[in-house]
Amino acid sequence: MAAASGSACPLFLSARLFTAGADGTVRGFDPASGKEVWKQAAHDGQALALATGPEGRLASCGSDGRIRVFDAGGKVLGTSPAAGEWLYAVAFGSDGKTVRAGDWQGRLHQFVLGSKDKVMPTTVPLAAPRCTGSAPGHPSSRLNQFAPAPARAYTSSNVVRACQ
Repeated sequence: MAAASGSACPLFLSARLFTAGADGTVRGFDPASGKEVWKQAAHDGQALALATGPEGRLASCGSDGRIRVFDAGGKVLGTSPAAGEWLYAVAFGSDGKTVRAGDWQGRLHQFVLGSKDKVMPTTVPLAAPRCTGSAPGHPSSRLNQFAPAPARAYTSSNVVRACQ
């Protein structure tokens, strides 16, 4: 199956394949046929990460600093206020309604489905060594400040650990 041009970050959920695209879209595909079954213009800028949640939910985050939550059919269930930073990793909390995303400075931004907050609560980065796999001064060298030791890779699984 060929994903749409500019799409990255494939993810399976409920017998569907989802992609987050550089064009800001989140798309759902039927993996058996390769046909696109839904498409949402999710972000102003790039859609950078996806996460699965309970009840067939899907969350995305992007360069617009927003978290967007969908049902498995592509219906938008909620959109966060802008964080003011690009968000690179996203995960659902254990309650299924809280979604957190990490920015390049190692902060977690929290969005609760149904919230009317105008600003997302933000955590201060945990005191952790910078990622050693990046060049000094490069933004990715600061990505993992929130990652619990010994994990240092900036992945959605680190955000998941921080969310639980």
